[in-house]
This record gives sequence, C-alpha cells and structure tokens, in this order.
Amino acid sequence: GDLLERLKSYSSTSETVKAISHLKIDVEQLILNTNQKVLKQEKRERKIFFDTIEQSPLTNEQSEAVISYDNRVQVIASAGSGKTSVMVARTAYAIDKGFVEPNKVLLLAYSKDAAVELEERINERLSVANIPSEGVKASTFHALGLKIIAHATGRKPRVAPWVKNHGNGIKEILRIVEQLRAADENFNLEWDMFRLVWGRPVDDKNPEGGIRDGYDRQNRRNGFKTTDGKIVKSHGERLICNWLWFHGVRYFYEKPFHVDTATVEHSRYHPDFYYPEIDSWHEHFGIDEHGRVSPEMESNGYLEGMEWKRQQHRNHSPNPLIETTFYDVVVRGDFSNLQHALESRGIVLNRDPQREPETNVALDDEDLANLIRTFMRHIKSNQLTKSDVETLSKDSRAHKFLKIFWPVLEAWNSNLRENNYVDYEDMLANAVVALEQGDYDPGFDLILVDEFQDTSRSRIRFVKALLRKRNQFLLTVGDDWQSIYRFAGADI
Repeated sequence: GDLLERLKSYSSTSETVKAISHLKIDVEQLILNTNQKVLKQEKRERKIFFDTIEQSPLTNEQSEAVISYDNRVQVIASAGSGKTSVMVARTAYAIDKGFVEPNKVLLLAYSKDAAVELEERINERLSVANIPSEGVKASTFHALGLKIIAHATGRKPRVAPWVKNHGNGIKEILRIVEQLRAADENFNLEWDMFRLVWGRPVDDKNPEGGIRDGYDRQNRRNGFKTTDGKIVKSHGERLICNWLWFHGVRYFYEKPFHVDTATVEHSRYHPDFYYPEIDSWHEHFGIDEHGRVSPEMESNGYLEGMEWKRQQHRNHSPNPLIETTFYDVVVRGDFSNLQHALESRGIVLNRDPQREPETNVALDDEDLANLIRTFMRHIKSNQLTKSDVETLSKDSRAHKFLKIFWPVLEAWNSNLRENNYVDYEDMLANAVVALEQGDYDPGFDLILVDEFQDTSRSRIRFVKALLRKRNQFLLTVGDDWQSIYRFAGADI
C-alpha cells in the first residue's frame, strides 16, 4: 500500500520508472497479485449482489468481467452465454460502488429495439436491487450521433427520406442511375456491360474461374451458366459468351472442327467458338501474361495441346485462329483483341442491353443498385477514400464496378448536401467531427458497447471520440463467431 501511494505521487511515466528501478520487486507481478486479491474479496463480499442482480446468479466468469473495472475491457463470449447480463451488472456495480453517476452511463446498441430492451432491463434490475438508474442512457449509434451533431452545431440534421428504409435507398440509386445513363453514354455502356457481362464474381487466380453453377446434361459435366443459356467449361468462356451475346454476335460453342482429327492420341477436335458469318474459329487459352499455366495443367500436357490445336488451324483453316487468354479476359477484363479480330473480319457489333437474358447469370438494374448501396455502406462506414479503395481493388471486375460506383456515390452525396440531409453513415462521421473538432462533451464516463463484433471503422472512431477525457471507462461485449451487420460495413 505504501509503495502504491508513493508511485501515485510521481507525475510522469519516466519518473515512475526511475523511482522503482532500484527496487528489487516485480511490479507486474505485484499488480497481478493485488488484482487477484481484490477480485476474490469482491466476489466474496458481494456474493448476494452477483446472485441477485439478474434473475439468474452470475457465473464466476461473468462476475469477474464485472469486477475487472479497468479503463478498457473487452468481453468475448458465445451466443446465449450472458453478455447482456454482464452489461447490466457492470452498470449496477459501477453505480453502487460510486465509480460513476447514473447520468454518466451510456449503453450503445445496434438496433432501436435492442437499445429499448437494454434500458428497460437496466431500470428493472437496478430497481429490484435498490440502485438508482435514473439518467442511464441506452441508445443506438445513429440516434446518439444525431443528438451530438445537434448539440455541437446548434442544428439537428434531417435524415434523408430515401434512406429511412432499404427500399427507398435503392429507389434513389435507380433514380440517380437513370439520370447518369441519360447524360453520359459511356456510363450507360459501363452500367450495361457490368450487369450483363460481369455480374458474377470472378476468381482471377483460377483458370476455371471459380464455383460452377450449371450442369450440361448432354456432356454430363458441371460448368458455368452464360447469359444466353449455355453451360461452358470455364468462367473465362462464360465472360466471352456474355460479351458476344451482349454485342449480338452469332456463334457456336464447341462445334466439331470441320476436319475429323481423331487419331489414336486425339479425339475429335471441338474448338471453343465458331463464328459462321466469318468462317472463323476461336480458342480461349488458360495462360497468364507470360504464356504460363499452373503446374497441374502443365503436367497434363496443356501447352502441348495448345500447340497441337494451333497446328490444326494452320493446316486446315482458311482464316487464322482467333485466340484469347485467361490473363486478358479474366484478369484484365480486356476484350479489345477479340473485338479487333471480329470486326477486322467483317463482324458488326450490335450492342443491345434490352435483349432478354435466358438465365439468371445477368443482374437486373435493381440487383446492381442493391450491390451499389451495400458497397456504399461499406465505403462510408469504414471511411475509405477513393485512393484506399482503388488500392484495395485488384481484379478487373472490381475496377469495372468502380467505374459505375464513383459517379453514383458522387451524385448521392451531392443530393444530400443540396438538401441539407444526412444518411446513416454521415450521422456517425459528422458526429465524430463535432466531437474531435469542437468543445462539446456528451458527458459519459462509463460506456458499454453491445455486439462489438459488428463494429465498423466509423463506429470505432465514434467510440474513441466519446473517450477523449481522462478517467473514462469502456466495456465491450461481443461474439467473434458471429457477424450480423456485415452488410452494413461491420469489420471484425
């Protein structure tokens, strides 16, 4: 006790280190032992409190989580294990011990229903225990953000009417898209290309492209569905089929070669694509930018097979073989070589986005608007800049998506500013600015956060902004095996 009192008298860490450096004592072990003594004593002396503060007695672990009143405490526990009981008991314990006044306690929840339930439970259980609860505040992040902005600026912002429910947010994006399509032909093209050609995710490290989603009954094999109803062998071939369909190019998939090539070593040759209007064949090869293949493909003779196919066309085809590669089509998303080959031989591309797809591979306008809204939540919730996102996006599909995303986001934010509205993501960001740059203090000394696994970067920054003073305490509870709000930007 005397040692601890002496240490408290020193004003800086360096002075403290200097003061204890000559002592032959393990300070960390001293602190650990002292904490363990306090823990045992509190559990023994306040057993009735821990047995009655909730309807069921707290477990030993729950009691220790409540007593461990450090300035930053994180509780990780599984679903149904009583994390909420820890929040209720910690609130009651802190008030009863005199650590904090009731009006200095804040509980943050994700949904309005959860916040209401927390506040009701706090009032009920503290009332049973004869512990004052008047002034304890339970709130959602967004509701508190609005109040902070209002108090800090003197103006309560209005929530944009189109974000008050999910459907209206999508409708606003569709309205923005309609305006952009009418004003910008390039945006119009990029929008249709993405939803009709690039709609499905890509695995740009796998020449086959990812998970097969179709079954070819005739050839009895799993494959990849195309917009025009075919089942092909790789995602790269699917992209090519979608691109050809989008541009109105007539083709046959795996049509038998016009010369019977069957031998002892080779079966009948079926090139990937045939274009009857120009009597030309097309092979899509699974090679990288250096003409290499995976070790497995190489061991199966893929490169030798490529050369054999090329030789058949040199020997038997009037027109040179058209070639595309996995690297160009899937990794780079580049169809320029294919387009040049087709147009130079007389094919006229006829882009028709209104052509009715024969499968569900393509996205419709609402699907893509939904994807944009979800992505927007992640961008704004995690406060990512354009350069952050461009650095993170590695594959061609992401870059093509961003070409349509940025104009929509810019128009969305412009509409908010022009109408003096905020969306839910702005509520937190603006509240953080108000707290970090202003003198407003919401006045909370004990903050408890529920479902901490679903915290986004903006929520983390918001909580940090609430904890800018000395002698403030944070307790978070969460389950690292679940994530309910990932769609809204949560990042464990």
